[in-house]
Amino acid sequence: MKTGFVWEELYGWHNTGSNTGQVPSSSQVQPYQHFESAETKVRFASLVEVSGLAKDLVRIPAIQATETDLLRVHTQEHLDHIKRESQNPKGGDAGDGDSPFGRGGYEIAALAAGGAIAALRAVVSGDVNNAYALVRPPGHHAIASTGMGYCIFANAAIAIENVRATMGIGRVVVVDWDVHHGNGTQEIYYSDPDVLCIYIRLTAD
Repeated sequence: MKTGFVWEELYGWHNTGSNTGQVPSSSQVQPYQHFESAETKVRFASLVEVSGLAKDLVRIPAIQATETDLLRVHTQEHLDHIKRESQNPKGGDAGDGDSPFGRGGYEIAALAAGGAIAALRAVVSGDVNNAYALVRPPGHHAIASTGMGYCIFANAAIAIENVRATMGIGRVVVVDWDVHHGNGTQEIYYSDPDVLCIYIRLTAD
């Protein structure tokens, strides 16, 4: 049994600013970190290394998702918006006002989507039996026309559409296990009879 693993240091550089949660820092609010910060992902990647688990995994290098990859899922207007905001000295927002990113955010987001592509292609090709893509920014809230919920691009959908277009894959099942409903993935595939989306929501109960 071979398990693939995707992680790139650049994912830790995805900059969501100094908000305290979703509240912008100010003279009344101490700068801290956005909910979607690098801390948990970087710690996870470090634990994979120091625990020795990395020796049992197949490292899968991420690739940069191309515009063709992104446009199979997203609108040209959304790509143009992210590219434009990404060139600002202080970055911009993915579209909902709550999903900040720093300068160069487009390139990191495309690498995150490309990490998902690389992982799925490795599984479909039989190079590994399964794979885990530890990527930032996340993706399951992004819809075709905009990012939202701290997500810039719909990483899973972009990976699915890559293998459907280039590797002959037809029917797909998406199992989304999270504390939040993956509304973006649902909206993208709502009318597609060949993609079944299953959502398992974690609760404190």
